[in-house]
Amino acid sequence: MKKIRYVLIALMIGCLIFCFWLISNKNNKYEKQEFIMDTTCSITLYGKECEAAGNAIFDEIRRIDSLMNMHDEKSEISRINRAKANEKIKVSNDTYYVLKTALEICRESDGAFDITIAPVTSLWDFKSGKAEIPSEESIKNALLCVGYYNIVLDGNNTVYKLKDESCIDLGAAAKGYAGDKALEVAKKYSLTGGIIDLGGNILCFGENPTGDNGKWKVGIQTPFKQTGTYEKIIEIDNKTVVTSGTYQRYFEKSGKIYHHIIDPETGYPSRQKYNSVTIVADSSLKADCLATAIFVMGEKGKNLAKKYNGDVYIE
Repeated sequence: MKKIRYVLIALMIGCLIFCFWLISNKNNKYEKQEFIMDTTCSITLYGKECEAAGNAIFDEIRRIDSLMNMHDEKSEISRINRAKANEKIKVSNDTYYVLKTALEICRESDGAFDITIAPVTSLWDFKSGKAEIPSEESIKNALLCVGYYNIVLDGNNTVYKLKDESCIDLGAAAKGYAGDKALEVAKKYSLTGGIIDLGGNILCFGENPTGDNGKWKVGIQTPFKQTGTYEKIIEIDNKTVVTSGTYQRYFEKSGKIYHHIIDPETGYPSRQKYNSVTIVADSSLKADCLATAIFVMGEKGKNLAKKYNGDVYIE
């Protein structure tokens, strides 16, 4: 009887140790930050393989950036931008998919979102702090090069332009796609949940160990207020939250704010009565494109978001 009792006690202790191990691994927290894609990217992961997952996630973000950064002369987007009209450029599956998805939203938004806006955005400087407005003539000339319909996807991962001067800027799409790919990487590891934040593109997955119901709470920043001042807080479960706002990159001149969200029709910052558009959706790539499109479109853009099963918050 004593032997049986000792065996039972040993089993109970073993079960307790195993349960403690499970709980401790589930709540194991890992955080990391890097500056990639011209923004601060941060992750918070919970689970057993946090560090390995974190390193793999940042490797994947860097890989996507190397393909789609228009300022990197070795990137596939730079190769397209340097190409002559009708010169066919072979690209990766990743770049082709992003171009295909982005061009679809360009069409659906009637050009309110346009990936060929690069000639215009290159005229505006929202980083150095210089409050300089491009000349009307330079904007007018740059607009002649803008038109998403000048980018042709010819199947078999081949891309070509109809105009020499056409240039692609995936600044409002690549971050979203990098987030989606980072999430794919995270799901290959033994993680219970986490947050991937690519400078305003937030993806939440799994269970939140600090929440009452396991869901994640994401705050929508109040424009032009101190970071962490929220207009509202939403609860999400395995979703992405993407915000485009006037308060992120801008300069002020003569009492007027000039922000980085350019209207492809005018070449000037989009003039709306609101300061931010937030999209909650399944795909961060699509949410990224939609946030910019709807900021330019205004209220009528809500119907476009519904088409992609996205929820819209306009502040």
